[in-house]
Amino acid sequence: MKSLREALPSCDAWDYTPPLANPSFGALVYPHYEKIMHRPQKVWVVAGYLSILAPVYTVHCVRKEYLGNQLRSAKVFLGPVPLELRDIADTVAQHIEADFGATALPLEVAQTPVPLYVNFMKPPETTLFHALFTSEPGNIF
Repeated sequence: MKSLREALPSCDAWDYTPPLANPSFGALVYPHYEKIMHRPQKVWVVAGYLSILAPVYTVHCVRKEYLGNQLRSAKVFLGPVPLELRDIADTVAQHIEADFGATALPLEVAQTPVPLYVNFMKPPETTLFHALFTSEPGNIF
């Protein structure tokens, strides 16, 4: 985590373990932003997850909207990383690959349905993403 923080000095980076019993370890990266209390504000988070079940990882983004300190909404972006976050996501991916030797799991594969129950996810909604990383990709701090 120290080397990730050094590589991204314009961001805050934290270790993260998804809530409940999820099969991964993670890192959350928050690009710095100016906090504005009197109007809605969008805040991005880049999340990198390393599965403990297979040598694979994923990086995705979550856009949160706040009014003051109150969270109004959160949207998960599992697909292509927004352009303004691509350098951060690439840095997270490079650190996971270098530190753990894991391989990125393609989104097409991650979205494969699996006949498993993962926390509150149940077939047919459960995908390989849920089984390997987290059942709640938008539920991050």
